[in-house]
Amino acid sequence: MTAIEPSPLRANDDHSTDCANCRLRTAGLAALLVTLTLFAFWPVVSCGFVNFDDNQYVSENAIVQRGLTGEGIRWAFTTGTLANYHPLTWLSLMLDRTLWGGGALGFHLTNVALHAANAVLLFLVLRTMTGSTWRPLLVAALFAVHPLRVESVAWISARKDCLAAFFGLLAVAAYLRYVARPSAARYGIIAAAFAASLLCKAMFITLPAVLLLLDGWPLKRERSWRALAMEKLPLVGVALAASIVTLFAQRAGSAVGTVARYSLLQRVANAVVAYAGYLTKTLVPADLSIFYPHPRSVQVGMLVVGVIVLGAVTALAIARRKSAPWVLVGWLWFLGTLVPMIGLIQVGGHAMALRYTYLPMIGLLIAVAWSLPRLQQVPRASAVYAACAIVLVMTLSLMTRREIGHWRDSVSLWSHAIDATHNNYVAHANLAVEQARLGASMEAELHYREAIRIRPDWSTAHNGLGVLLASRGDVDGAIEQYEAALAARPEFALAHRNLANQLSSRGRSEEALGHYRRAVELRPDDAKAHLLMGLELARRGDVAAARPHLQESARLDPTSRDAHYYAGVACAEAGDFAAAGEYFHAVLRAAPGDAAAQAALDQVTASTAGGTGAGSAPRSRSASVAD
Repeated sequence: MTAIEPSPLRANDDHSTDCANCRLRTAGLAALLVTLTLFAFWPVVSCGFVNFDDNQYVSENAIVQRGLTGEGIRWAFTTGTLANYHPLTWLSLMLDRTLWGGGALGFHLTNVALHAANAVLLFLVLRTMTGSTWRPLLVAALFAVHPLRVESVAWISARKDCLAAFFGLLAVAAYLRYVARPSAARYGIIAAAFAASLLCKAMFITLPAVLLLLDGWPLKRERSWRALAMEKLPLVGVALAASIVTLFAQRAGSAVGTVARYSLLQRVANAVVAYAGYLTKTLVPADLSIFYPHPRSVQVGMLVVGVIVLGAVTALAIARRKSAPWVLVGWLWFLGTLVPMIGLIQVGGHAMALRYTYLPMIGLLIAVAWSLPRLQQVPRASAVYAACAIVLVMTLSLMTRREIGHWRDSVSLWSHAIDATHNNYVAHANLAVEQARLGASMEAELHYREAIRIRPDWSTAHNGLGVLLASRGDVDGAIEQYEAALAARPEFALAHRNLANQLSSRGRSEEALGHYRRAVELRPDDAKAHLLMGLELARRGDVAAARPHLQESARLDPTSRDAHYYAGVACAEAGDFAAAGEYFHAVLRAAPGDAAAQAALDQVTASTAGGTGAGSAPRSRSASVAD
């Protein structure tokens, strides 16, 4: 028997034997999965960007907003922005910007399309491996419409989940072709697809282990476990390389929690509780939230329950490993693919995140689907199974549509998170950000202060409250909050920049420059920090020192009229009228009616024609920059 030849289990399972219209039926079932996915997720068309990473990934990301460019491609493969290395994710977002424009709709539709493609791929992979049709269809349908998928699909910033899964499933499909007829070229395709998955997000880093599980069931490969493990070593090398790069990016972005903040005991305890939580949310998808705060303490009761549940299921899976190997394979798939995201290496301040179940849930669905009795063993089972499956899929689809409603805007998203969780300081702070943007200043302050009450050392909330107070003209209150933010997190670049703004407004120029310098050191890619530092130096009369910062600001943010205008002023002050003219032209291309830029351009043009020296530089205007 060959590695993927149907076994007796597969040959008779669900009457999925070869038939003349097999391809047509497969295409019809794939279309059904796409239709189900579109039905469940179509409400995303009314959703916008949310104020949780979407601004940094798309709406306010100057490089992404330029679309797919040569400079953008270079940046994508060299940046660790947002504490991640995922160049293919960046490229997909840039491509969306080029194809769809700057609105949220196109980005949402791409996420839905990727998720639908993943559902179809999952069905085809499982069907190829097992020879079955209806069980893979059930697994793929439940995967497609389950409410736990909402976070990965409705959240534009979670594009990386859908993309990583897409290439990861392609790697599994390539592996099946390799198993059928091994060759170096076919193995190379596996490695390439695996690498592409990791370049979207290091989410399926456990793929070599998953393939080893599949070797046992359903592939039943007739080789020793040692030989099968050795076969995966090149893929393990790819995974190790991606792990190192990802860890460096996360550490550079200060995203990895220290042992002082999260002890080993806390991490292990939370991992157990999180496993049980993911299992519970899969079975009962209620009280779903974009953020679950880390308790930062051992929850003894929940830990005991988690140990009992995980231990019981593991014992059952091991006990049935010969009679029902799919239970052990599915359970280990679930446990193993969650390991990189379970919190043993704590990234961020969450206890669990629903998007992390995107691939792990497949294991649970496999274990359940293949544990159902075969149709021949239950009289009139076909109609009963079909009715139950339809009811379950439609119920989950409606729950998903309802859940997407919480993602239509930031106020809905964070209000729901506050209702669904306890002491959610992140939800309070982000709701405050959106309320402040909408002009509800007093409500915003209440939520900021509630976030600080829950977690007094949270620098982000202190910085946000500082921005709110500064907008009201409460400079002293803003300075106090920025200093509190820096006391909690000395390397918080944005707080340094914001504090410098307020110190400058108080005439404390020397102190302001110190904080601007620190902001630029910590975030050399922050265009606004360079602009503000350049303006501060210019106000002190040091235009020569200001010029490189202003030019760097213009380079980093080609859309900033202020950066280009003041870079032009600095160049004109230095007598470089040709460069100054280019900067003023850039302003006028973006805003043809900009009177100050036109006057400045006329002046440098006249100076160039008349051979006038540096004293003829244009006058400055007030920069439209704020905290």
